[in-house]
Amino acid sequence: AWQAFRQPGSAFKPVIFAAALERGFGAADLLDDTPVTYKTDKKKTWTPENFTKTYQGKVTLRKALVQSLNVPTVKLLEKVGVDETVRYARKLGVKSPLQPYLSLALGSSDVTLMELTSAYATFANDGVYNEPYFVERIEDRNGKVLYQHQASGVQAVDPQTARLVTQVLAANVTGGTGRNARITSGQPAAGKTGTTNDSTDVWFVGYTPELSTAVWMG
Repeated sequence: AWQAFRQPGSAFKPVIFAAALERGFGAADLLDDTPVTYKTDKKKTWTPENFTKTYQGKVTLRKALVQSLNVPTVKLLEKVGVDETVRYARKLGVKSPLQPYLSLALGSSDVTLMELTSAYATFANDGVYNEPYFVERIEDRNGKVLYQHQASGVQAVDPQTARLVTQVLAANVTGGTGRNARITSGQPAAGKTGTTNDSTDVWFVGYTPELSTAVWMG
């Protein structure tokens, strides 16, 4: 859970969405969901496609994330900037090497479950990032506390941005790609799915007000 590097697929998209919001984009801003082809460094071309192989024309940022549309997300990353998005991911605790290419929008760079879970937890925590830890407290046999972990949260994301991301990820659970993760207890939940080519990696990362978690199969 904390050593294995896997491609997150679309589970990485909320990071790009949040970076865009911090750069002044709005959830209702329009993106162009039409085919596009890019030239690569090796004089080849790359044509990203939506999962359904269909296109919807103009869509909002919110709709692009809820429906996990690939092409608008690539175009959003192009506008925000790959380097800026990588810097933003670092603020959320993603320390794995991230390749500076537009395919980052589709989760092509490997990360760990721990990194992505703690990044999502930052959105749940009004933008405050806490470094993951394993040991909460150590006591001796008489109950004397020998060590107590001291949390040191950092305001990594603007609280308003974190709340907007949570609203969109909640919509993803209620009616988007994460709808199968709906819980019946009435507790609010938010999250995002991620799938790589041929389902080599399949993710769900999400949170309730009390818990952030990631599930990976592959």
